Amino acid sequence: MLRRNPRRVKKVGIFSGSFDPVHEGHLAFALQASKRCNLNKIYFMVEPSPRRKQGVRALEHREKMVALATAGHKILGQIMLGHDRFTVELTLPNLLSRFKGSELYFLMGDDVFRHLPQWGNLQTLVEQVSFIVGSRTANHLQLKQQQELIFQITGLKSRVKILTTDQHHLSSSAVRANLRRGRLEGISHPVKDYILRQGLYQSTGISK
Repeated sequence: MLRRNPRRVKKVGIFSGSFDPVHEGHLAFALQASKRCNLNKIYFMVEPSPRRKQGVRALEHREKMVALATAGHKILGQIMLGHDRFTVELTLPNLLSRFKGSELYFLMGDDVFRHLPQWGNLQTLVEQVSFIVGSRTANHLQLKQQQELIFQITGLKSRVKILTTDQHHLSSSAVRANLRRGRLEGISHPVKDYILRQGLYQSTGISK
């Protein structure tokens, strides 16, 4: 179950992920999505046990870093997920109820979008939400082909907006690698300070 009771708005973006750590690429993508798609609010939703990720930092650290990173942007916020990861069966009904009457937009990287056909209840998801995909490779043709595959599976045309930001080169794995080398790049100052205070990302057990 989702905790808190965010204000209901007309166009709501949901940005789910590990955010290990949240970096300037995440923020640039979210802010660009808000402008290009006229979103009223975007909520980051940190997954305790994200798909295909192991060894992520503790949930409390990742949620705190997201809170620090988004604090200076009124259009950005955070909601908490009460189960391990986003699923269509558990999470989507809660979001539809919480933001009843609003249009839902799911923000995701192109890597997540490529794995959508492997999700359960894909047809329900495509029926209910629109997708905003941040492309690191700017390979829009490949993403369009993925959109066509989703259509073949569900019989529904997914509503997809593809964006490429000037921070598309950033990834959490690259940021973690830099942190292990003592290079504090690609993250906001409040997040940097938190990482240093907590001594995060200095061991080798970091998710790839």
